Parts: sequence; structure tokens; C-alpha cells
Amino acid sequence: MMNPLEQLDLDADDRQIIGLLNAFPVPASARQRAHQRLSQLLDIDQPDVTCGQTLDDAVRRAVHPVSSPDESGVQPATTTVQNAAEGQSAQRRLWLGLAAVAASLLLGWVTIRAWQPVPRSQLVAICAEQLSLSDSWDTLNSSVSQSDTGELDHILSRFLNASLTEAIQFRAMHKTKLSASGRLWKVLLSTGRELYIFQLSEPRPVEGVVDRLQLVADRSSGWSTAAIVHAGQLFVFMSKDDLRQTLRLAPLA
Repeated sequence: MMNPLEQLDLDADDRQIIGLLNAFPVPASARQRAHQRLSQLLDIDQPDVTCGQTLDDAVRRAVHPVSSPDESGVQPATTTVQNAAEGQSAQRRLWLGLAAVAASLLLGWVTIRAWQPVPRSQLVAICAEQLSLSDSWDTLNSSVSQSDTGELDHILSRFLNASLTEAIQFRAMHKTKLSASGRLWKVLLSTGRELYIFQLSEPRPVEGVVDRLQLVADRSSGWSTAAIVHAGQLFVFMSKDDLRQTLRLAPLA
């Protein structure tokens, strides 16, 4: 049987849309919603769609609408011309509908993927990469507002076991795989070691990181790392020292 798609005058964009639709398996429930949406866009009645039906069925019905012959059994010429014109119009609406459905499915896939939890190992790798780029720092002074340092002060007073010097440095962070924006703090401890604190706004969820400060990775990974979600932000602590001695950590769940 000839594929009805082969009978259409397809341009490069049409074929790209077809390729996009065929590149990913579509769940049965999504297929059902897609056919229903196409039915609404085409303004035609469609029977219930089963898992065995394909987009070819929708194309065949839309591009080649069936009309009833006259009493003699002969298809009237005027009806044939009208059907051809209606078929071309339906074809345009069909591809507009397919494009809309493809965009909706792709957007949903991207959204779900974007908010999947980040593995702990990836959290450590992303933060370590940011530290390797941290060659320019600003010094904390009176020009920095209290609203910018309030959460940091709260976090340090609540979890820091060691004393620190007055020298606190920071730099702004742009969008990463973890968050839309943030700030990286560098704190010099009295032991002479540096403690880095990532304060990330609108963060993606991280596996096992909740509202309790817990160790994410020990020094065997190169960095001792701990993390907590606080006030809608993600705080990540990193140090070459053992953070179990530097921070008041919650026991592992």
C-alpha cells in the first residue's frame, strides 16, 4: 500500500517535522491526546484512536476525505474538485497541527528532563568545574547589602564548627546546569583552609539533598562536599578539609 505521505508535496520543513515525530517513541496516552488535538484543529469527526493506529491514518483521512456518490454511483465532477480543494486546505491545517503537537511533546520532554534530579556525582563535578574558573573575586565590604549576605550569615552561624577570618570573598554566578543564577562565596577559616559555599537560586533538585545539611562526597573525590536546601535555595559546601570536622552535619538518612 502506498504511503499517503509520499503523495504530498513536502518541503524540507515538512520532512524535518516528520523526522522529529519519528525520532522518539510516543506513549499510547500521548498518541491519543495528539489525535484528539488534530481532530479539533481539522474540525472533523474522528473515531476513538487505538494504539494500533498511526499518524498515516490521520493524514489519509485528512488529505483524502470521502464523499458520497450520486444515485448513479458516479462521483460528480464538481464534488471531486471541491474535495481536492478541501483536501489541500486540510493538508495545510494538518501540518500546522502536527507542528503544534510535535512542539508540545518536545516541550514536555524537555521540561521533564530539566527537572529530573541531578545525581550527586554530577553536583560535585559541576561545582568543581566552577571553582576552576574562579580566578577573579570581589571582597565583601559595606557596599554589599544585608539582604545579599543574610542567608549566608544564617547558614554559617547555624552549621559552621570552625572560626573564620574577616576576609570573605565572592563572585556572581551565571546560569549553570544546577540553577539559573547564584553566588559563590570563599571563606578563609582560622585553620588557614578555604571553604567554598555555593548559594544557588532556583535550583534543580539533587538526589538525596533535602533541608538537612548532609555530606554528599568525601575527600576521596578530591573535594569534601556537603549540601542543603534552605529557603528555596541550594547551598553547597566544598573544601579540601574533611567537612565532618568543619560543619555540623546531620546524620545520613
